[in-house]
Amino acid sequence: MLKENLDRINEAITKKSLDITKERPLPLYSYWSTYQGNVGTNSNPDTHENREYWFPIEEQIEFIKQGYPIIPVVELNYMDRGLLDIEKEMITLAAEYNLPICILCPQWERELFEWIGENGVDSENKPLDPYWKNAEGKYATASGGLYSGSLTDMKQKLLLSPFASDTHWYDVGRKWSNYDGHENVISMVEEIYPCPPQIIFVSNNEHPLMKPGHEYLFGPNNSYVPEGEDAQEDFCLMYASKYSKMIAGIRDNLPTEHWRRNTKFIGYNIIYLGYMGQTLKWNDGLTHPNAMYDYLNAWDGESESAYLSQYRYNTDHSIRSVQIECMNSLFKKQNMLSKNNDFWFETSIFDGCVRTNNETTNDIEKLNQLAIEGRPFDRDRYIGLINFMLWLNRPRTLRGFGSYPKIDGTTNPFLQIQLDCVKKLHQQVDLHRFWKHGTLIENTKRNHPYQKFQLNEYPELKDAPRFYLLECDENSDVDWNVMDTETITSTNPEPDSNIQIFAIALSQDDEVLIYAHSPYGLTEANVELPDLGKIKVSCAKDGVYTVINKRQFTTS
Repeated sequence: MLKENLDRINEAITKKSLDITKERPLPLYSYWSTYQGNVGTNSNPDTHENREYWFPIEEQIEFIKQGYPIIPVVELNYMDRGLLDIEKEMITLAAEYNLPICILCPQWERELFEWIGENGVDSENKPLDPYWKNAEGKYATASGGLYSGSLTDMKQKLLLSPFASDTHWYDVGRKWSNYDGHENVISMVEEIYPCPPQIIFVSNNEHPLMKPGHEYLFGPNNSYVPEGEDAQEDFCLMYASKYSKMIAGIRDNLPTEHWRRNTKFIGYNIIYLGYMGQTLKWNDGLTHPNAMYDYLNAWDGESESAYLSQYRYNTDHSIRSVQIECMNSLFKKQNMLSKNNDFWFETSIFDGCVRTNNETTNDIEKLNQLAIEGRPFDRDRYIGLINFMLWLNRPRTLRGFGSYPKIDGTTNPFLQIQLDCVKKLHQQVDLHRFWKHGTLIENTKRNHPYQKFQLNEYPELKDAPRFYLLECDENSDVDWNVMDTETITSTNPEPDSNIQIFAIALSQDDEVLIYAHSPYGLTEANVELPDLGKIKVSCAKDGVYTVINKRQFTTS
């Protein structure tokens, strides 16, 4: 069994030259934190009070030995960080099994801070200071204000400027890869494991960027600060250049040619479209149809969130659900894969609750949002949601997030669910033809529910295929136009309308796979397939698969 699982992992990771728009490799599982990397070389992560809430290295080792399709993760949160003995053990195991590896990073660009305050320009007349300053020399901050005090603690709060010199961005990349010739995580992993089939660097990509539309950004120290649609396009292209330089700095200075050739650089939510058209301020200033693919192409992949968010209202059972949000960006993925069929799309999953020793106010608020008629969000609903997101996106990786305390010394069930969903999919051999070769069936009967805000000026976005939820009799009471109002805010639970059944379908030759799950616990659904008609299928909170043959299909 272990050999079969390892063979599937190797198949999933080595589909580099294959056009994955025609054959999707099976997904792998990885995670956003081990907590080992959140402390420096001279600290002991084993004593950190929150360590058990993430995905510790020793648990990764055990799941790898059990045959779970995991990409092992080590963290590089500091340039000078080395490997712990337990991490060396895991990398040795990964080498024995010929597994891919993931090096999890913060935003690399935060280290541009060392150039802050530099005066002058480079040979291309671009400012050497990487952060935005107005005419009075005050720095712009992520909160929207101006700052002129001590900058020591501000490096993750100041807005990076797209007008600054590319040279510094490249040099920062070089330093992450080769920390002034000293050993760090990268060199130590390469020494243990010289030739992984794939090395994946993942950045949380959350450093605040200067974006068009900020009132204070229009000053005489820039030769050109455009406005309107031109600004969005130009900013997107300028940041594409910056990130491309920084990633080149890392790649060019990796230890060997094998690493340089087999490494991918992936960013979290590079161009996130989940809220597109939902609220008035959905566009962050970098979503422009003429340039967003250039920005994506500066990277080798994207880890896109499918989060039940702690910071805004969304659910798993309504119009404002994570399922409906994620349909917004499927066209982006398809278009990007048509430009670069080796682009690595991930789905990051989070159930919305941190679950440390004491529940936070955000935890309690999220649990209340997810409750249905007094019934809490439970294991079966989470299984149904994860499977829906897997089949909707068919990602290369499902990347877990959240802090999950152990219960009675065992892995928390919510983390175990993420792992089990991916492993079970590998074992469902009779469904693999749909994963690898199926085509997601669009619902052309109605538009995506998010149509109201800031889309008329972007017909390429508004008219893109964005809705894949099948018509269903049990959803007859849904108000699909509930979002057509001027009063929507990201945190207000009104307006919304509940959805009883979430069903999608994939077509493959003469067959159709229907996946249906009901957060409300319904057990049957009457779904409608375009060009075929209605069919009654089973469903459940944790989801049910139904395979039908088109030639034997009869409408009702």
